Amino acid sequence: APGGGMPEPFPTTPSKSFSSSNTADGKRRRRGISPGGLGGFGLKGQFRKATQVIERTPYPKALTAALDDYDQYRESTENMFGCLLNIIQSNAMYRGVTGTSLILKPPEGQEPHEALHTALMAKPMVLNKQEKLQADLDKSTAVVHKMAAEKATFYHAAESKMQNLSFFVYKFTVDFEEARGVMEKSRDSVDSAKMALSRAGKNAVSAAESALNLAAVEYKKAVDAVLSLLTSLPELKKIHYTEVEEVVTLLTEHNTNLIKCLAEVKMPEIVMEKSKAPNSNNPN
Repeated sequence: APGGGMPEPFPTTPSKSFSSSNTADGKRRRRGISPGGLGGFGLKGQFRKATQVIERTPYPKALTAALDDYDQYRESTENMFGCLLNIIQSNAMYRGVTGTSLILKPPEGQEPHEALHTALMAKPMVLNKQEKLQADLDKSTAVVHKMAAEKATFYHAAESKMQNLSFFVYKFTVDFEEARGVMEKSRDSVDSAKMALSRAGKNAVSAAESALNLAAVEYKKAVDAVLSLLTSLPELKKIHYTEVEEVVTLLTEHNTNLIKCLAEVKMPEIVMEKSKAPNSNNPN
């Protein structure tokens, strides 16, 4: 410094001082953790490495497209199948399935027309000494019996004509989802094996490669199993279309037959007397 005095200090930014209360400029600081790192031990990089995302093995494009088509067809077919069941047998209590075989006919004596026929056969009007009304009911009883028989025939035919749709909903879709689950798990195994190989040391590379090859073989088997099921879908669609067409025709014929049965019931003619209007000019 000029004149031999003490040199002036370089201007500096005042440093932050930390008190025993672990504060820096009045702000609390967590003990043992230095700014810019986890505890000053440089663990950030290791943490990122530990949470590295496993890259998924992509499905073949043809498989992806086929899976999308299957999912859409399954949803629409199950919805249509449910609608047909509701029309054919509106009482859910009487709808059932054994294996893949539909049960639509109510238990013996519980079908409404059958139950009504049983009630009419008891000749309730005779008990009330209404012989004329009972005679009219006897004519209707035979018609109700025909309607009950038509219903039984209809249920049996519907159960038979919907067997392929029923198989698809209750069996094929279950088998497919099981095969799909196996494929997903085998793909996970391939992904894990790839990750293990990428992290393997020199002495472990050979074992990791063998594990990856085995996983790849199982994955291919699983993919082939799913593709095998998917290849049958076009033919199933044709069969299902034919069945739906037949069931709709069956519904039309059934309703026509019920109308024919009702046409056999001749209601007694009721002769209405002409009422005389008050204050009319009729001299009689």
